[in-house]
Amino acid sequence: MNFTLTPEQMIKVREWQKKQDKKAGTNYYGAIGGVLTYSFTPNALGLVIIVQHGVTKAELDLTDYNW
Repeated sequence: MNFTLTPEQMIKVREWQKKQDKKAGTNYYGAIGGVLTYSFTPNALGLVIIVQHGVTKAELDLTDYNW
């Protein structure tokens, strides 16, 4: 099973990440930079997509609620 983000969703993630990095006070998170956790949850109505910042713990909801 593959989960992908649209180019528009990726733009939202990058803009949101910049704001979160500013709150965190850094944009460097080690050699692999794994500060974001992507959660894809399929259900009967569609796909829930949540991105969480590992330092600020803030979440970005990318779910398309226009079914």
